[in-house]
Amino acid sequence: MAPVHRVDAGASSGGELECSPPRTAAIDRLRALVGARGRVGVVPSPPEPGAEVPLLLHGHLSTGIAGLDTWLRGWPQLAPIELVGAPGGGRLALVIPLLERLTQAGRSVVLVDPLHQVNPPGLGRVDLTRVVLVRPPGERAGWAAEQVARSGAVNALVVIDAPAFGRAGVRFARAAEAGGMAVFVLADRPDTELPAALRLEVAGWEEDRVRVRCTRSRDGRNVGERWVTPSEAPPDRASIPVVRAERARRLQLGVG
Repeated sequence: MAPVHRVDAGASSGGELECSPPRTAAIDRLRALVGARGRVGVVPSPPEPGAEVPLLLHGHLSTGIAGLDTWLRGWPQLAPIELVGAPGGGRLALVIPLLERLTQAGRSVVLVDPLHQVNPPGLGRVDLTRVVLVRPPGERAGWAAEQVARSGAVNALVVIDAPAFGRAGVRFARAAEAGGMAVFVLADRPDTELPAALRLEVAGWEEDRVRVRCTRSRDGRNVGERWVTPSEAPPDRASIPVVRAERARRLQLGVG
């Protein structure tokens, strides 16, 4: 893997987010598998006891957005979640509230960003000391994401516009289950070979709302379409203009 922009990395423990392997061993594995090649970063201290973890039902994390929590019952863990749509169309805005709440509670997250699309100051109130930004070349992005997912060293993984996993999708899904974290795959088209627990197609903004279509869920009950307002979660409101500004910049550059 090529050198990456390092923001920081972190360890976490406690509550239902704790993975089966000891967290310190998971961090050591992640450093061995990714750190030596990807320069992942330095692990800060674990969160303070009693830090809030955004749980809903068993196995589900609160999205931080009331409309999504009511509709989807939160983000499922242990399997990939696909958010499909054009960059700047609202995909990342749906994930930012969870990243904010996790990092503010001392938990850590990894963003795999092979196209260098993420601007860390644009991540709203996400605590950047708890973020690892990994920027491998495209052909290594799937490998890097799989190692992070399997490591169990962090609480959430977001893979942004990496090449489709294809036949490696099943292995990646098994890695997500083994690692015990929330895993998001953002892409401009569905990866039909990725056994996602949930697939949402994000169709873009209208005022402060994004149109979201659920085309896949574990039990099929959530399939349908909704308008979702990310700003109904107060911490996300500040991030929306940044997302829109990024979309405008990408359109200017001809990559949106």
